[in-house]
Amino acid sequence: MSYLSPLHILESIDINPDELNAEGIIRLRKKLLADFNLSGEVTIDIGGKKYSKDEILKTIDKLKDLENLDSHLRIFQNKTLLNWIESPNPTHFFKYDFINFLKGKEQDPFYGDTVGLALFDFLFKKVKSRKFKDSSDVLVIITSLTYTDISPYYDKLYNEIHFIVEDLSTRAHASNVPMDKVNFRFIAEPDWADFLNYLPDGFEEIRNEYCRTAINYISVIHKSFAQFAYEINYMLTQTECDYELKVLIENNQKILDSNASAGGGETSSWGYIKIILWVGFILFRMIACAT
Repeated sequence: MSYLSPLHILESIDINPDELNAEGIIRLRKKLLADFNLSGEVTIDIGGKKYSKDEILKTIDKLKDLENLDSHLRIFQNKTLLNWIESPNPTHFFKYDFINFLKGKEQDPFYGDTVGLALFDFLFKKVKSRKFKDSSDVLVIITSLTYTDISPYYDKLYNEIHFIVEDLSTRAHASNVPMDKVNFRFIAEPDWADFLNYLPDGFEEIRNEYCRTAINYISVIHKSFAQFAYEINYMLTQTECDYELKVLIENNQKILDSNASAGGGETSSWGYIKIILWVGFILFRMIACAT
């Protein structure tokens, strides 16, 4: 559920949050419930927002936690971020607003659990829609926040990336490149590589797994779809991975560069054989080292 500032209620009835205390919250609760009961409606309008009776009670419960009142107030005073956190914009991320908001401020779990929740929700939607613009910026801010327990968020993110890897692995065995060029266009774009590179500690193996899968996919498609293979491999050269994988990627890039320089729309037979042999050799070495 998206964050909804409890201070909307205070603003609408001209109560200064600085004056709020336990006794004031009790009076506020009685007043709002009386207004609700007198209205006879299912919801009442407070500050331009509709509240049910249950939502009013939950909002007042948030205000009872006076320890977090200053944190709610800081968010509430920054209207740009408040509006985004309450209803994350799927097409625009206010990177510098977040950075300036957090700069020099003492961190506490409240920001991780409130601001972080909105950021993760935004990020998950990016991953699911395969649109990775701004995703690396979101990761930078997420990793700067303090959380009570961040592992469930990271587990969910890890699983989403793993699904992408499995999907690409399936395409390597049953590729339909014209369709793949639509569904997997994102892996040939810089935003995807940036996203992978900014993943936090603990994501190294899934990043390596993606690189291995992409290499196999390239070895299947590059003879007939050289340009798409070239674009994917070039993004792999920009992606962090283990040394053995990086050597393989860079050598593949040399072969693809050589073919492109020769003006071939498709990879030459010898170029094709070299890539297959090189991929097989490196993957064999990696398996041998692992065992």
